[in-house]
Amino acid sequence: MLQRSMKKLLLLACLFSTPALADCGTALPYGTPVIHGATGLCHQGYYTAYDPTFKLPRFVAWNLTADHAQGCNGRAGQFARDPMAAGRDVPPSAYAGSGYDKGHLADANDFNFDPAEETQSFYMTNMTPQAPGLNRGPWKWVEQASRNWAVDENSIEIYAGPVVSMTDDTISEYRVDVPKFFWKIVIDSSGKDAIAFLMPNEKFSSKLVPQTIVSIATIEQKVGFTIPVPAGVDKNKVGNLDDWYVDNGDFQDEKAKFCKLR
Repeated sequence: MLQRSMKKLLLLACLFSTPALADCGTALPYGTPVIHGATGLCHQGYYTAYDPTFKLPRFVAWNLTADHAQGCNGRAGQFARDPMAAGRDVPPSAYAGSGYDKGHLADANDFNFDPAEETQSFYMTNMTPQAPGLNRGPWKWVEQASRNWAVDENSIEIYAGPVVSMTDDTISEYRVDVPKFFWKIVIDSSGKDAIAFLMPNEKFSSKLVPQTIVSIATIEQKVGFTIPVPAGVDKNKVGNLDDWYVDNGDFQDEKAKFCKLR
């Protein structure tokens, strides 16, 4: 009887612990933030801290390598509820007629090297209500720039999330929070430098992206939790795009060559 019970416990440990720990370890090399009210979910390509009160992720993390940044598959994912959320997330229809995009935090294009990982990037636990002028403009610019940096650095760590408040507007009967700001942090491969962005959830020109660069300390003050970074990163430093080279034309040429050889 005791032997059978031990076997059951070992089986449960294998089923529920090993894959999740491996995935989250890849996405969170510098530690896991403590966010009151949020539940951490480990997917193949990213980690999301989903908050069922605000009905969106508070913090998303993923590692982006040069090979993955140059993924050669087309966009194939479909918005869907997250099977790991146990019904605490919202259906895609919650955004219908709201005027807001279902905005990815972990960008789908960072995962189109693998159909399964791209599919998971479309889970609603990775979605936020973003103004179309942000999602398809400045936010998209930083997403593309991040793939440039992944190729240049060979590997980068990316964090992203919203700034939420109990006084925010909401959409649909599910009362999905509409954040006033979104942020993103990119950490270089050396673990000694990072660049951080804080963007209003509204339409503005991508040419103004340099004006949205802030320190990580500023983002921490806004979100109310500690963001894990390597010891070599100065949280009080405000980055400069002059130190983070971006050439989308060159990136697309290199990607075309890369995909042709695969």
